[in-house]
Amino acid sequence: MPIKPAFPWGVPHLFVVAFVSFVAGFLIITPEYTANYLSGLAGLTLVLLSPKIRPFPLYITCFSFGFFLLGCFAVPEHSEANPQKCYGLEILKFTQKNHHATGTARIYINHAGKFIPQPLRVKFRMKSLQASLKEGQILAVTGKLHPIQSSGNPGAFDAVSYYSNQGIIYEIRADSGIVKIGSKGGILYAINTLRNSLGDLFDNQMNAEEAGIAKALLLGDSRDIDSMSKHAFATTGSVHVLAVSGMHVVLFVELLMIFFQCFSRFINRTTAIVLGMILVWFYALLTGFSPSVVRAVLMFTVVHLGQILGRQSNANHSVIACAFIMVALDPTCFNDIGFQLSFLAVLGIIHFNAPIEQLISFKNKASIFLWKATSVTLAAQILTVPLTLYYFHYFPNYFLLANLGVALLSTVLMYLGFIYLAVCWIPGIGALASQLFSLVIQLLNSFVRCIAQLPGALEGGFNLSLMDTGILMISMVFLFHKKMKLMVRIIPITVIMMILSIRRNSHREENHIFLVKCHYPCIIIKNGSQCRIIAPERLNRTRENPLGTVVEDYQKLYPCTVINTLWVKDQQNIHYRGLNILYSKNTVSIEGKRVYWNIDYSNFNHWKLSSGKWKQDFTPFKIVR
Repeated sequence: MPIKPAFPWGVPHLFVVAFVSFVAGFLIITPEYTANYLSGLAGLTLVLLSPKIRPFPLYITCFSFGFFLLGCFAVPEHSEANPQKCYGLEILKFTQKNHHATGTARIYINHAGKFIPQPLRVKFRMKSLQASLKEGQILAVTGKLHPIQSSGNPGAFDAVSYYSNQGIIYEIRADSGIVKIGSKGGILYAINTLRNSLGDLFDNQMNAEEAGIAKALLLGDSRDIDSMSKHAFATTGSVHVLAVSGMHVVLFVELLMIFFQCFSRFINRTTAIVLGMILVWFYALLTGFSPSVVRAVLMFTVVHLGQILGRQSNANHSVIACAFIMVALDPTCFNDIGFQLSFLAVLGIIHFNAPIEQLISFKNKASIFLWKATSVTLAAQILTVPLTLYYFHYFPNYFLLANLGVALLSTVLMYLGFIYLAVCWIPGIGALASQLFSLVIQLLNSFVRCIAQLPGALEGGFNLSLMDTGILMISMVFLFHKKMKLMVRIIPITVIMMILSIRRNSHREENHIFLVKCHYPCIIIKNGSQCRIIAPERLNRTRENPLGTVVEDYQKLYPCTVINTLWVKDQQNIHYRGLNILYSKNTVSIEGKRVYWNIDYSNFNHWKLSSGKWKQDFTPFKIVR
């Protein structure tokens, strides 16, 4: 039976979906802030009125077209940097360790002694702070606005892309003249105060390592997680647990439903759903509205609103409706890695969980439970693995083992954490709940670190282009196309994996020289699987030696089995493989048979080459020998 169009004038609803996406994309760039909400409301209304859509690929194409417009045209415009040196900063998010702080802030321009707010957010760095920062504080600082720059080192974090996707293109460094001039109130800052108060409960009852993980799991505050724990979770592919995600929202909803069932005489099903929506949105607000949380809460709201209204929609409808609303309200979130991974993981579970689960059947209940958890993990990875390789250049080999244990322990942790927050004020019971909570956190941390220390836990060397990523994703989806023979389905994924493996092996065996930024210039000379690093001795004496991070990033693209570091003193000549290297106070010269560079690094942000056929503003380069 054919599906009737949802609109009385007979226009095919798919074309209307594409048109609304198109119009919304251009509405977003208008200066009126209400256009965001109007376009989101239009998209939501259209999705709710449309019938179930069977041609899923066409549906995806139409919405992707709208997303493309939203992402490309909805780039916030910024005025040029104000030459004045006195600015006001309204603290939005920050990370503070000892007396140093970094974060994002809304900027105020000092005009005739008054600070005037601007529609511009900036990244800030502050040193020598004598007091702790708080969200909502407004500080008067002395400094200059600089365009955000990336180090350009191989495998390093691309700060320019990351912040520009959030509409932030400037950075201000303030080391002195920092004065508090006020604070901003409102519900968001009241929520931040509540989050900080709940975080203090964990700080008072646990050690720093356990409190950091607890605050990340329950409150979405990952600022206090130590670097070793972060590295272990990243190595095992379970770093998503350290940020409040859809799984946390589902567990929170289950706890709410269990609680409401205890009062079923007074609270009917509709009332329980409405109260659940209110509390879930409050929890999303409390945890900082991360993309994965907003997606989960929006899906919960859309699905249960449909149940209250007596309407049902398929899962694809709900997922893409939530994505459209989020992009309409905040176009920059489409470029957020968390947004992309979250929606791809959900789509993977929706479409591939059942086929994977049907591959093997068990009779034992424990085996059935483990296989169901395994199939969900595998289904979520099908669409996210290509994107993970594209962004992070490595693959966690033990992700399946790690995620099975992490999923079980984090579920227990979530329940214990919510129970602890509910009973922490009761003498005796609160202390017992705190001890149980701390014990399970220790168990989770120890489990993840053990997995991370296994041989071959991480495979690096993957350097995918955007086209490679798309082809790999399509080939993995094609593998589950049941209408074709298995051998035909295997061919695309086999070919692309062979190409990526050959390319990865060539990176492993490559010979080259890299000059990288690390406070001072450092030289990486690679010969096959062996790597020699030449760095000035001054770098080794700094309080925070960043060379370890640079090498770790480098190995994501160029894995090495042997790494040796040679520390060079000032005015010391080093001869290595036909190169003569000399470090002085502000310059380093590299001389060979066919190469000669003299780099002036007195200004960290603008290294300059006084010789050689390179641009005046230095960018890290690679010389293949």
